[in-house]
Amino acid sequence: MKHGINVIAPFSEPTGYGNLSCEVAYGLSLLGHDTRTIDAFWSVIRENEYNLVSKTPDMDYIDLYIMSPFDMKMRANASVMTMFEVSKAPLKWVKFVNKFAKVLTTSDFCKRGFLEAGIESQCYNVGNIVDLNLWKRCEKSKSHLFTFLYSGSFLKRKGLDTTLRAFKKFHDTNPNSRLVLKINPLDNPVPEDEIREAILKLKEGVEIIYGVSKRETLVELYSSADVILYLPRCDTIPKIVLEAGACRTPAITAAHSGITELANDQNSFLVKKFTEVPSEEVYEGVGSWYVADVDSVVEQMQYAFDNPSEIKSRGNKIRQDVEPFSLENTTKRISEVLFNDS
Repeated sequence: MKHGINVIAPFSEPTGYGNLSCEVAYGLSLLGHDTRTIDAFWSVIRENEYNLVSKTPDMDYIDLYIMSPFDMKMRANASVMTMFEVSKAPLKWVKFVNKFAKVLTTSDFCKRGFLEAGIESQCYNVGNIVDLNLWKRCEKSKSHLFTFLYSGSFLKRKGLDTTLRAFKKFHDTNPNSRLVLKINPLDNPVPEDEIREAILKLKEGVEIIYGVSKRETLVELYSSADVILYLPRCDTIPKIVLEAGACRTPAITAAHSGITELANDQNSFLVKKFTEVPSEEVYEGVGSWYVADVDSVVEQMQYAFDNPSEIKSRGNKIRQDVEPFSLENTTKRISEVLFNDS
């Protein structure tokens, strides 16, 4: 049955939730729903890729909010799709999302975090999204240097400080390597102090690509990298691991939170030693973060460096394992939750 859906995202979230809102809206439109985006920032990465136009303006639309829209008006039939990067859902978020009939999350980790925090609304894990028609390996010549790629923002929450320390230690004994930092300034334009200091200590081996890149550029970066280096303090099923995996590039990543709902020893290089620390998020009641052990990260970096056949094998496996999170599969689960049309 066809339904009308408003997909609404905060204008202040241009790349993360802004992109997600476009993917969700597009995927739902492929299922035959009349879908339109409202207030969503269509970032440069998604510009002109998804052309969504309401075909029947008089249809009765329901609202699906992407993230926690604290400053937006809601209707009674609204649902919300959101996620968080701490071990327990923030109390402020729980109080707010309890106003919605249904709460959709992107991992079992997030769902458990909401349930443990006392959410009263119905809560569902629908999984994260990767559009496999857009994210696929391209033939791009590789550098003569072994390349680690980090794509994200200047944030400790994303583990960039750990990434930089690990790379410095690795590079001291493996100078024929480099770390490419693809930084999106829209998320956090200025490096946090610890990250700035870590960058300054790296006199060579680091290349920073600063700015919002089109999807084609990111596909080339994923395809030309040997491995992704992504060590967040906490995460749902990470977009970078999904997108790079779709391009057959495996990740060195941490075995905690929602990451292991995708990454495993067959498709990734897992760092299994980390320290639990209090979260530094501004919200109350958010639980813990997990800091990856630098020496354990370096061990995985060295193993990947010494075993190119394992990179290829795990790259092929991660490409298979992202299939359940394809745009078609995830938006089908979203539609089933919203309309009970399984």
